[in-house]
Amino acid sequence: LGPYTPSVHIGWDTGIQPAAKQEGNVAFASQSGGHASTLLRAGRGFYYTMGLSFGNQIDVNCLEVLEYYAADPKTEVIGLYLEDTGSAKGSDFFKTLREITPKKPVIIWKGGQTEIGARAAASHTGAMSGSLKIWRSMTKQAGGIFTEHSEEFWDIIHLLSILVPYKKLRPCKNLGLIIPGGGDSVEATDMFSRFGFNVPVLTKETQDKISALVPPVNTSVKNPVDLGATGGFDRVFLSSIKFVAEDPNIDIVIHYQPIDWISGAEIQFGATGYAGTAARAIGRLAKRLEKPLVQVMPILKLDRNIAEIYPKFMEILRQNGVPYFSSRKRLAIALTHLNEYVQFLKVRKKL
Repeated sequence: LGPYTPSVHIGWDTGIQPAAKQEGNVAFASQSGGHASTLLRAGRGFYYTMGLSFGNQIDVNCLEVLEYYAADPKTEVIGLYLEDTGSAKGSDFFKTLREITPKKPVIIWKGGQTEIGARAAASHTGAMSGSLKIWRSMTKQAGGIFTEHSEEFWDIIHLLSILVPYKKLRPCKNLGLIIPGGGDSVEATDMFSRFGFNVPVLTKETQDKISALVPPVNTSVKNPVDLGATGGFDRVFLSSIKFVAEDPNIDIVIHYQPIDWISGAEIQFGATGYAGTAARAIGRLAKRLEKPLVQVMPILKLDRNIAEIYPKFMEILRQNGVPYFSSRKRLAIALTHLNEYVQFLKVRKKL
């Protein structure tokens, strides 16, 4: 499909849905025109400096693209969908990747990971896919982020596209969870623990501050923080986010709030515009925090009102430096990649 550069209005329209014209800080290249089109139109919560759909790489190859994106001052995150290295030597590609990753994160989504998938890749672009183990190990050794599928690829790009410009790249092992509901709190703690994260007990000072906000029954202030029925009140959840973020035991705050609850408040109380007000309040708070704040907002039941407010809510969060995820598991996978990249930067003394 060729190049995509929103700053000079160069791009393509596949006829399914027009590509976003807004500029961002992500550059991508894809051997698949379909994946490239999806990246542009799917509303994944990030925008681009430039992009390229370059097929079988018989002329322009991934090494040249990588070098070009690395030199672009507006590009802060690089994403590549590759089935092979095309006309570039693999050794040259990974050598260059090692030189770039201390300066900019590079995410690689490798197509043709299985024997059958490699056969499909050969039919698709004529790619000689190579060993998955070699691709994975070489990418990680070079400081790149290796992803296995589209959601994983999009999610870590989204997370980094916000944390990098807001200068919030940091280890995120100790989680502060704010999740109204006992069962949800237990489920989330189990899930994050299985991924190797810690959910440390908050200091007594933090617990006392949150206790002053919530009833003494059907709530918990230790971590995970269960705000109970009061978790839908903006005064309560905003203050709780602030207190948890200030706790010295916490690296990152994760606020779980299904969009249905926000929509429900608009309908039940006639609070037209409440969704936008709540999103802007979360964004203002996030800008004042030193630590990252991530919003987890699943859709429990889709209706017309939710379909209208959900994309607007998420765009306000993005504009204000708040990454958002539709599920806790997807966030856990993205945070795992983030921590591995941060550790690489620390070893290379770039953080």
